[in-house]
Amino acid sequence: MNHFIKNGVIFVNDDLDELLVGDQQSLVERYGIIDMGRYYRQLQAYYDYFDPKQMLILVFEEDIAQNSDDSLKKVCEFLDIDSSFDFSKKYKKVHQSTSSPIARYLGTRFPLMRGLINRVDQRLPLQHQKLRPSPSAIQKLYTIYANDNQKLFKLLGREISAWYSKELVGLSS
Repeated sequence: MNHFIKNGVIFVNDDLDELLVGDQQSLVERYGIIDMGRYYRQLQAYYDYFDPKQMLILVFEEDIAQNSDDSLKKVCEFLDIDSSFDFSKKYKKVHQSTSSPIARYLGTRFPLMRGLINRVDQRLPLQHQKLRPSPSAIQKLYTIYANDNQKLFKLLGREISAWYSKELVGLSS
């Protein structure tokens, strides 16, 4: 979702909830944003053609964010390349946007004016932050994804605790 906002495909004033679970949800549906989060179908499609042993599945919240060095070593071992490299000193964020959401939106709508829009944007005190949904919207998203996630966890042979809603644990089967 943030990718679509960051690139100006979707413009959000303040209320991310309206896009996710409210009156503007049709925008999200148009771009298939909710369906992109249904990973079971996507992974199953690969499993239909490839042996799961040929794939290494990493989960951002657990493997990348919490254990990036271990995960990089795991990737090296999976690819059968030298895993002794010290990744701890090789951290660099790339593709970080410095423009505001409105500048990105206007830049996609008026590409010939992008340079001017960016110069004006840099001089204005606009917010440059990632939008977060409210707890109630997050709860609705947990509900939307609950059944798909259960199938995914079974397919992976592992559960992803960050993808569980405490309120929904035990309700899905």
